[in-house]
Amino acid sequence: MSPTTLRQHLDRLSLSQNGLARILAIDPRIVRRWATGDQEISERVERFITELQPDVAFRMLREAS
Repeated sequence: MSPTTLRQHLDRLSLSQNGLARILAIDPRIVRRWATGDQEISERVERFITELQPDVAFRMLREAS
């Protein structure tokens, strides 16, 4: 997944990079590296982001807080 595609998914899901990191329970620096193209996103995570629906993302983010 390219950095541009990641940003499009974040917009679609109304998520920030930090929000995605909280949902995935990972260090926000990893998401920043994905967003700059410094680190590749695994196929499994890419599939998760692609298939994630906004309402589910919102619920997961709320539960992660």
